[in-house]
Amino acid sequence: MPGLAWLPAAVLLLLSGCSPARGYFAEERWSPESELLAPRILVALICRNSEHSLPYFLGNIERLNYPKDRMALWVATDHNKDNTTVILRDWLVKMQNLYHYVEWRPKEEPRGYRDEDGPKQWTDLRYEHVMKLRQAALVSAREMWADYFMLADCDNLLTNPDMLWKLMGENKTIIAPMLESRAAYSNFWCAMTSQGYYKRTPAYLPIRKHVRKGLFCSSNGPLHLPDRPQERGVQAAGLSPATPRIQLGF
Repeated sequence: MPGLAWLPAAVLLLLSGCSPARGYFAEERWSPESELLAPRILVALICRNSEHSLPYFLGNIERLNYPKDRMALWVATDHNKDNTTVILRDWLVKMQNLYHYVEWRPKEEPRGYRDEDGPKQWTDLRYEHVMKLRQAALVSAREMWADYFMLADCDNLLTNPDMLWKLMGENKTIIAPMLESRAAYSNFWCAMTSQGYYKRTPAYLPIRKHVRKGLFCSSNGPLHLPDRPQERGVQAAGLSPATPRIQLGF
């Protein structure tokens, strides 16, 4: 039995004597552990008659401080009376190899909704169509096992390149940045009337003017795009873009 008692000590001694840059055998090489990958995120863009804002909007998407190979683009456009489709197609052709995945859903006809008086009017048919598109984008995010899902309108300029990391850091199921405008309007309401319209409260302007800063939850009012649901939370909760009164943060 003396040989058996000696064997473990010899093995331990030999391993502890190996160089950290080499394996146990001479032909093996040690490689450092790879860095953690950024979470996967699907960015859904639904654009209509956005020719005037697309160059600025798409430039801000490009400048987001986030690994493009961990981002997927889901882009839909329809009912256009301008060159929105052409601009989006040209941009996607140039950028598609930089992103993990690109899904392109254009529709040339019709150019308008039958119940609208003009291209800026939000009719019942338009609301229904856009909600279906958002649901389709959410389904795509689930199917590709995305960790996060972001919706953005093409006239919202996301000027902070670190926005995605900041929102993810808050660890909320659904969260959005408060958007700037020239007036007192923003995409965040502190309250609304029983009929669903905007209601001004004393708490709103200090938040809008950045006197009060932080993360604010909306329980009485809606939130408008862009928003970034955490897909794992959305899927676990069974939420869809039509789900009302979900927790919101800014």
